[in-house]
Amino acid sequence: KKPTFILAQSERRQMYEKKDMSKAKKGTLFHVSDYVLRFENQMAEVSNWHFEIELTLKSQNRYTKAIFPKYLRLLTQKRNAQLIYVTPSNIIYNSLDMFKEYFMLKKQEEELKSIDASAFDRLRIVSSKEFNGVLKKMLEENDFINER
Repeated sequence: KKPTFILAQSERRQMYEKKDMSKAKKGTLFHVSDYVLRFENQMAEVSNWHFEIELTLKSQNRYTKAIFPKYLRLLTQKRNAQLIYVTPSNIIYNSLDMFKEYFMLKKQEEELKSIDASAFDRLRIVSSKEFNGVLKKMLEENDFINER
């Protein structure tokens, strides 16, 4: 059995799945990506490709204290996961790239030593103009999908 595309899941559906049967109280924050593509290989291992479509820039605090640390932990825990930020804006692209570099430099510090170096390779920041080409290349070269 070859690796299989299982599903594409929207942000709304991810929220429903997280909240369903949850004992979470009102005001609980749930962090989900805009879209997830899920693949499964012949050993029933799952690879989630998280997509964030960044149309507006959030605060520096939000990126440095919440968003990037959360995704870097996820990419460290889930070695087959991918995170792709897509933006049409050069300003947002440059800012996201700067935050990624900031965390790559900070990785030497104690609080981020547990972050796997490969997490940064699987965190991609892509211009919307380059998205189709980058996605095509990822699909062609990804070891999980292509069972290399």
